[in-house]
Amino acid sequence: MARWAGRFTNATPEHFVFPACESSRLDLDKLAAERVDPARPIKDWRTAWRTAVKRAGLRFRFHDLRHCCVTKLAESQTSEQTIMAIAGHLSRKMLEHYSHIRMQAKRTALEAIARPGFGMGVHQIGNQVENAQQVGAAKLLN
Repeated sequence: MARWAGRFTNATPEHFVFPACESSRLDLDKLAAERVDPARPIKDWRTAWRTAVKRAGLRFRFHDLRHCCVTKLAESQTSEQTIMAIAGHLSRKMLEHYSHIRMQAKRTALEAIARPGFGMGVHQIGNQVENAQQVGAAKLLN
């Protein structure tokens, strides 16, 4: 995608990734720049997408990007409400459909359990507070 974007040296953030072109093939090494209008989208983006993916030697669907995005957001511990707002999901069921947490993310989460202080229960925290209070009281009396 970086190489593709490099072909459009005057591109701005508002321009389309696959711009409209009149009687010019965007897959050629040399673009007929005067025939490309980056302010308008290509009429058939599916053809442009398939051509770009094929030339890159990849095999995946455009829709797979949605699954990938939702998965990465979920693995980054982004809140469910935020992910659903970004993805346009209205239900948790759709969120579950689109997120595919990878094995490495699961391993990292489980390794966190082994860290000192992880998952201290309320009882343990209460004991620590009580001990700290006793130490503080003893210092005041001395």
